[in-house]
Amino acid sequence: RSCGLSNAKVKTLLGVNQALQTGVVAADIHHSQDADYIVSQLVQLWGIGRWTAEMALIFFFAMPDIWSEGDASLVRGLAQLAEKEDVAPETIVQAAAPYRSYLALHIWAMLDAELLKEA
Repeated sequence: RSCGLSNAKVKTLLGVNQALQTGVVAADIHHSQDADYIVSQLVQLWGIGRWTAEMALIFFFAMPDIWSEGDASLVRGLAQLAEKEDVAPETIVQAAAPYRSYLALHIWAMLDAELLKEA
């Protein structure tokens, strides 16, 4: 709590720890390369929805081909990039496979650097 986490985040992290210790979440989850399996394990826990699980796939599990349709920044940034390049957003996402996580990282970075602007 002293590092700035909200009570809800602390509760979620403690819940993940307990779920791993009690077997609610498979102990070998960190060895899995099956994104759907990992998501199904994580979303059963309090405080973890699909978006949180997808962020874990990118940042914790380091999976290279994750695209989060539920991330509002990604959707907005992709739309701006597609407009700038005069292509459909789906074309960009499809072209990035199997490295869509890196596309997401670049879109977030471009948004942070204000390289993408709404027309």
